[in-house]
Amino acid sequence: PWTQFFDLQGQPPPARAVAGVTLRRVTGRYGTLGRLQGNPGDRLENFRMEDVTLRVADEKFPRDPAAGLVAVRTEVNGRAFAP
Repeated sequence: PWTQFFDLQGQPPPARAVAGVTLRRVTGRYGTLGRLQGNPGDRLENFRMEDVTLRVADEKFPRDPAAGLVAVRTEVNGRAFAP
């Protein structure tokens, strides 16, 4: 999430959570796989990639281990992707 305009005015930060996200039937060519990380205090869980076939220039994929990423029938650069 963007934080550059975030002013809590002394209040505690709100709870933020992202859960139950599925990427299904995705194909394409990209520069990177992206990043699966939140800000401090965020909760990420239950992410799934299913039937995904990608070609990427950079296979690095920074991610929060708590996100519980599962990959089913997913290939990156012609190889099975195992998070």
